[in-house]
Amino acid sequence: MSNSSVPVRTAGASQAFALLLSIQIPIFPILILVPNLPGLMTQFAAVAGHEYLVPMIITVPAAGLVLLSPVAGGLADLVGRRRLLLGGLALYTICSLLPLALHELKSILAAQAGVGVADAVIMTSGNSLLGDYFTSLGQRKWLGMQSIAVPFLSAAVTLAAGLLGTVSWRAPFLINGIGAVAWGWIFLATWEPAKANQAARDPLETQEVQFPWRRMAAIGSVTLATSFCYYAAALHLGLIFAALGATSSGTISVLIMLCNIGIVGAGFYFRSQHRGTAANLCLLYGGFALGLLGMGLAGGYLASLPFAILLHFGVGLTIPLLIGWVLSSVDFRYRGRAMGIFMSCFFCGQFICPPVITLLTHAAGGILHAVVVVGIACASMALISLAAARMNSRLGRPIVAYPANP
Repeated sequence: MSNSSVPVRTAGASQAFALLLSIQIPIFPILILVPNLPGLMTQFAAVAGHEYLVPMIITVPAAGLVLLSPVAGGLADLVGRRRLLLGGLALYTICSLLPLALHELKSILAAQAGVGVADAVIMTSGNSLLGDYFTSLGQRKWLGMQSIAVPFLSAAVTLAAGLLGTVSWRAPFLINGIGAVAWGWIFLATWEPAKANQAARDPLETQEVQFPWRRMAAIGSVTLATSFCYYAAALHLGLIFAALGATSSGTISVLIMLCNIGIVGAGFYFRSQHRGTAANLCLLYGGFALGLLGMGLAGGYLASLPFAILLHFGVGLTIPLLIGWVLSSVDFRYRGRAMGIFMSCFFCGQFICPPVITLLTHAAGGILHAVVVVGIACASMALISLAAARMNSRLGRPIVAYPANP
């Protein structure tokens, strides 16, 4: 039977939810371990340099994403995305559960390095499969659903991790068993997409002969800049609220929870929008700019809350918009490699942002002044995106991540 005669399989909710669960798994190390860092610090207090080594239990997997995502993406294109995703989920499950039996801090760090390898594989192959299975309209629908669901999933995992942490320092690692559930779901519900069927499934498929390096360089540059803004909000929100007078950790937790309104709103918006990428980037940077400027200039934490919600509209729009841009910009044969480059650029922001914000805080005279500086930079990027959107519209060649008629 020729490749052209292979029937086109249609993906639905089961495949989408299996993939969405899988690509959320790499954020679990942060959700599981951040609430339990004090307990880990106490457990390994006798280890020389534990104050530096224990936080690395969280950061080592992120380093794997930065360094190995391009390699994992290339492998996904070569050996098959489903096959690699199953391997990544299996590796994640094994390595992430090893701390239940390990006693040495260095051994746990080695296991977390394995988790980082698995994370790179899962993120690149899982997101690539989402592009393989769904047309642009379906991608928009399910990426929007991701932004809607993630705050609730994150809250549930964080709460469960905190409760398990009261039992022992090992207990939170039990949550990583969800990797086995995801593996089983992917195994039963998915298939390896056939290259011959992509043109029939996706009218945007152009069968490019060479990898579009110039296009990916542009996407990677925008991704790195956007990632910095994303992590400026995600990693420093507690410090900003504290500087605005929220001195209780309980109060800060409630405020952060309320900010998820913005993320959920972004998910609902993204599911129904038909704007081009440049126009949506303008909206994203505008949300960051108004949110950061408003928080930096607010007189107190209650006055800053509406701006924090607006800021998190930008946070919620970031990942689906950028992933959608990559998926709609690269042919099937190169989708894994492109997704790997994107992931590496995006998670670079997680490492670059904290030291830069620290330097800005010292130079500007406080965290509130620092976020105002970042807000001004975001406003500049919003204006550049607006100019690009208008230019594309005048030329009749808008850069569209999700056309209205896929």
